[in-house]
Amino acid sequence: VANGCNHIGGQYRLQGNALVIGDLMSTLMACADNRLMDADGAMGEALKDGVRVEMPDAGSLRLTTANGWTLQFRRGP
Repeated sequence: VANGCNHIGGQYRLQGNALVIGDLMSTLMACADNRLMDADGAMGEALKDGVRVEMPDAGSLRLTTANGWTLQFRRGP
């Protein structure tokens, strides 16, 4: 995951319709905007509790975190 300042990464595996995420690592750049650093921390916390994976149709992917955040991806043209 990248937000323009830091990067978060780690191992993951798909187990049924759940994305199980292992320990995450993050770069610790001194972001010019503290909100980016706060967003990094919040995203890392949300991902570590697991993510439900759904494919509503052939061109989209929906990830829902345990705390209820939803990330929606759609295939581009």
